[in-house]
Amino acid sequence: MFTILVAEDDTSLSKMICAKLAKEQFRAIPAFDGEEALEITADFEIVTVRGLGYKAVFRNP
Repeated sequence: MFTILVAEDDTSLSKMICAKLAKEQFRAIPAFDGEEALEITADFEIVTVRGLGYKAVFRNP
């Protein structure tokens, strides 16, 4: 299962997007502003995938 960070300040839109992603078998993490998104991504390790750009890999505590 892939995890997607949803950074959206409109609460109802964020909930709708997260619900749609869950229905499609994705794990959605909502962030309601840029500061919260940055705090969440502090727990991610960014790795380079040759030819594909970047991919975020969640580090489990």
